[in-house]
Amino acid sequence: MKKREIWPSLPIYNSLIVSCLKVGDLKRAWGVFEHLRYAIAQPDEVSFTIMIHACAKNGEAHGFQPDFYTYNTLIYACARKKNLGLARSIFRDMLQQSLQAKNQGLIKIDSVTIANMLWAYSSYLDPNKTAESGSDDTNKILIELIDALMPEQLPNKHNAIGSEATRLMAFYLDIIKGNVTSQLLNAYISAMINNGRFYEAWRTFLSDFKQFNVQKDGWTFQRMIRLCARTRDVPSAWRVWDEYKAW
Repeated sequence: MKKREIWPSLPIYNSLIVSCLKVGDLKRAWGVFEHLRYAIAQPDEVSFTIMIHACAKNGEAHGFQPDFYTYNTLIYACARKKNLGLARSIFRDMLQQSLQAKNQGLIKIDSVTIANMLWAYSSYLDPNKTAESGSDDTNKILIELIDALMPEQLPNKHNAIGSEATRLMAFYLDIIKGNVTSQLLNAYISAMINNGRFYEAWRTFLSDFKQFNVQKDGWTFQRMIRLCARTRDVPSAWRVWDEYKAW
């Protein structure tokens, strides 16, 4: 098939992944998924759903140990599926693994990780709807650190989600001191706007891009114009528009 440049369709790839999972071969299923993602085309919603479910349910049982790229991909998939609960579980596990000496350099949290988490915070709750109810000393210290950053209980109010997103961003900037990109700041702006933290969104737009020497892009301006329309802030809308024209 390769010699003839004939590639299987997405449904065929998804069927292959499901077949691997049925016989308990999660590693091979992930290999098919990665080949689909990097060599052929972007996975569809079915592909993401299958892999999220498989890794969440069967990962430990089959001895599957995610690496840096796997963690980031799964968190991204969770954001796409608006599954904040699983995204948080994956991130907590990733953070715990990254803090262990044996994994230093192998598993690291970077701007992509944080941006994907912020997209998960941004997409979790519809802003127009109300939320529904819903070891040794070293390990102990690590668990306490993780719990302080991201408690096990899933937040179900916009204020709580906004607070957790803000803590996560501060942790990345102040503790990890990671690289800052436009994608990261855009994701943070979206998380702040969708959870009612308009002041923080404006602070990021007006200060952080300049502070971190990061270029705004079309998405940045579009999101802020929409915020101005939502809050009926005409003067700020003109300010954003003027900056957009200069850009």
